[in-house]
Amino acid sequence: MSNTNTKELLQTKKQFIEWEKIFISKADAADLWTKLDPKNLNGHGEPQDPWLTKPKFPKYSDFPKRRDGVSTRGSSSTLDDIIPNSQAEDILELTNEHRTLYNNAMTWAIKEENMYTSERRAIEKLREFIHETVHPTHIDISCKPGEPLHKWYGNLKAHLGSTDMEISDEAFDQYNDAVKSLSKEPKDWEAWVTKWENAMRNAMNRNIPATQRASDWWSQLVRTLAPFAREWLLSTETYHLKEINDNTLDFATVGNALRRYFKSRSIAPRGRTMKGAFPTFDDRDEEESDKEKNEKGKGKRNASTKRKRTDTGGNTRQGTPPIRTCKLCTGPHELRSCWIAFPELRATNSRENGMLKQMCQDKLKSSPALAAEIKSIKDKNAKVKDEATDS
Repeated sequence: MSNTNTKELLQTKKQFIEWEKIFISKADAADLWTKLDPKNLNGHGEPQDPWLTKPKFPKYSDFPKRRDGVSTRGSSSTLDDIIPNSQAEDILELTNEHRTLYNNAMTWAIKEENMYTSERRAIEKLREFIHETVHPTHIDISCKPGEPLHKWYGNLKAHLGSTDMEISDEAFDQYNDAVKSLSKEPKDWEAWVTKWENAMRNAMNRNIPATQRASDWWSQLVRTLAPFAREWLLSTETYHLKEINDNTLDFATVGNALRRYFKSRSIAPRGRTMKGAFPTFDDRDEEESDKEKNEKGKGKRNASTKRKRTDTGGNTRQGTPPIRTCKLCTGPHELRSCWIAFPELRATNSRENGMLKQMCQDKLKSSPALAAEIKSIKDKNAKVKDEATDS
């Protein structure tokens, strides 16, 4: 319903919410909303500020004739200056006082006619908008010929409008749909961000609890986007931590930043990512010593220079090592080496990334298969440990 040229016509309660926003904006621009707003109707359902009526213009015959010989230069008239029970036929038959009254009444009537004409044109434009955007069935039911515009709008609202509770429920559902877990990366991130912003705006306007504190809606956004924008989320939370805690972070600011991030990511050149290009979130990778790396490559160096090796991304360049990606935290290591999946592997002097840990816990809740795989590895490790103890 965002464009009156669309072939889609108002038929449902869900459509009415968007249609009403457009109708109100048009009515407000035409200075008619105060007369259409249900809050401004009296006990009889009529606008407290009535619709303008066509003015009545003054006539010469509204005034008596002046007597012959009476001067028209005087500022006032007396009974001796006029002919009782007579009616003037032109302005020359009016006394000076009556001529002034006539001219003032005519000037005011012209102003009233201009205001009346302007209001009528605005009303007709809104009537045309209704005919162009509302399904004929609902026009037949709600928009009877001859009824004033506030009746048309009131009938449409009663027939297709929603209660406050229904509107709040709609905003709640819209928000939940916008932040639901993503099974795969959206093809159009711009559309996704816009959908999220609209859902946030509507939910905040309806005082949906999940959107009233920045810490709440930010945490939900993190859970939704963690698989696709983990680096950005971590850096943004660090930068805006005070605003998040103070509840002053603006979701529109976040939305614009998200657009810039996804846009820059989509145009980034493909190729090998250099160390330090992005923040690392698994301290184990930063602390891995050169000695350990050399030991892992020992015995394989000669073989790697004699043949091509294929990485997980289909790269067949000579000497390129396979890319390791953890199924849980998406870090550059195997699942069995993940410190979050197996806390006992974490070095005692390393710091724990609380945000990354929370993301992984949420991921495990939604992925029973991954949780089962981790449990299987733990069971195997325990079995090997028991066998080593027995021997």
